[in-house]
Amino acid sequence: MAIVKYLTRVRNTTESQGSVTNAQIQSSVEPISGQPQPGATNIATPPAPPSKANGLLSSDYYLQLAERLLTAAKPPSSQKAKSQGPYEGVPVTYLLEQLLAHRASKTTGNVLAFVDNDRWLSIIAFYEEEIGVQYPFLNLEELKRQVIEVDPRNAKDEHHLLSQPSSDAMPSRSQIENIAIHILAIISIFADARAIGIANPWIEETYAATVARTQIQSTINAADLCLLILAAIFFFHSDREVLAWRGIGNVLRLLQENSSRNSGDLSLHAGSQIASSGEKLYWCVYTLDRRWSFGTDLPFAVHDTEIDRHPMLDNDSPSSSYVMSMVSYCRISSDVRKWLLEPISGSASDMTRDFLDFRVVQWKRNLPTKLQYDSSKKYDAARVDRGEYRIRLLLYLRANQMRIIIHRTSANRLASNNLDPSTVNVLAEVSHDTIRTLVRLADETDIYHAQHKTYNHFLESALSSMLLVLGSINDDANRASCLQDAFDAVELIQRLSLTSPVSQRLLERLRNIHEAMDSFRARGSRATSQMRDVGERDQQQRGIMGYPLDSNQPMGSPSQSFPQSSSAGIATLSPDMSHSRRGFDMSGSILNLAHDLPFMNFPELGQFLDDNPVNFTF
Repeated sequence: MAIVKYLTRVRNTTESQGSVTNAQIQSSVEPISGQPQPGATNIATPPAPPSKANGLLSSDYYLQLAERLLTAAKPPSSQKAKSQGPYEGVPVTYLLEQLLAHRASKTTGNVLAFVDNDRWLSIIAFYEEEIGVQYPFLNLEELKRQVIEVDPRNAKDEHHLLSQPSSDAMPSRSQIENIAIHILAIISIFADARAIGIANPWIEETYAATVARTQIQSTINAADLCLLILAAIFFFHSDREVLAWRGIGNVLRLLQENSSRNSGDLSLHAGSQIASSGEKLYWCVYTLDRRWSFGTDLPFAVHDTEIDRHPMLDNDSPSSSYVMSMVSYCRISSDVRKWLLEPISGSASDMTRDFLDFRVVQWKRNLPTKLQYDSSKKYDAARVDRGEYRIRLLLYLRANQMRIIIHRTSANRLASNNLDPSTVNVLAEVSHDTIRTLVRLADETDIYHAQHKTYNHFLESALSSMLLVLGSINDDANRASCLQDAFDAVELIQRLSLTSPVSQRLLERLRNIHEAMDSFRARGSRATSQMRDVGERDQQQRGIMGYPLDSNQPMGSPSQSFPQSSSAGIATLSPDMSHSRRGFDMSGSILNLAHDLPFMNFPELGQFLDDNPVNFTF
């Protein structure tokens, strides 16, 4: 556990330094094919949705739609990105840089010996905690043995070890070194985003050579497939999700080909000693393909109709249970995608929506006890395994995200400024829960900070949906329920952007929306100030006229002097309001005042009174 804490300290130290965008990687990010880029427009109507034949409606589309509903066009910003400060290597990134330099020099000997054994064990343990527990496609125990065994400090005759003939199942020494360096590159991103620029040229070169080799050779090598998966994971965390999707799709097709040629047998022989069983390898790749297909709005590499098998994994570990649960989730997602691509058919579409939502809720409810996430409990690193906590959290967030996709599409099916009221309540509630969970995660742990890309994906889905609800509501009073969540989400992205180029690019995409929300902030501050002044004048007038000023008097003023304010500068909900309740209580007399006092017509209106409650839902 101590070696894991070492890497955690490295990561936290790096985050506090405030890394900025790496220019080399930012220039290499590919635009996602078929996804509209957020842009300002003078037209208040929503953009025409892309043809469903060309893909699903992704979060980018809904962010653009929310932007058009929230704000008019503004001149493009003339601000330029801050220049990167002088490079200050941190231990794990320094190791990566030196290893790659040593590898590039083509010197003889064991490349991995540059890093001592204890450090390698901590690197692999940290990888297992962050990635391996979710996607156990590597035999990490065998990798540890291979890395340590050939260390000349532990081997009396290194030449003898290296010259021993190996079986087909044994990966080559070059493959072992490449796998180890890939793992170091991935966890280096979690510690310092500048590692992307250091590792990227070598990763791309190795990836290209491995792709060519796997496409030409008649025998599929398991170690090469593991290299391709690791490269895809690196691309994903360096914010190149389309490239990750391409890579994992190639691997899934190769595995499907191997299964078809061997009468359904998923076993691999060449290089198989470094990989998990063929069964586990296949389903890990399957879940990654589904995950990144939904994230990029691109097709699955192999459709479920072409897969005539079910996972046969032992559920003796949280990792295997997670993979099994994700396979079930992915099969629901396949049905969701099929429904999204079908033409709208009125009540029949609503019935399908409700059934799919029911399936997601039941999937979440029927997860094994060890995979159930309890949102009421804080993460305690001393008592809870970090990796197991993460997979419970991820399953919880994935259930929310799929429900958001279902209800967001249904709510916006009419492509108008008004969302379908039959589904918008659920959309707002689930988006609210996701935002609150992620804000708390970032505030209380370093889990979010380690994998910006992973958790930004959930935050973006929830924020785009919350903004869509916010922008479609004509009554300002009802906007109060989601305005605070939207502010909290954007402010979280702002904080994260200080240490991550991935989050910085997301913040850039939200520029116009952020400007529109700033106007809400200003309006909220003015409304709060004016409400305070009105309350004071009212109290003075009542005192002059001889009315009692005790707290039990019935009057059309707030039961508390003015709303509480958040860091966003807007009024917040009462602390004792139910976490999941998406309604508001307000006095009927306040509603009457709103017709005469313009400053009353603001989102903060619904937060003042408990007397004579009028429930507002949407």
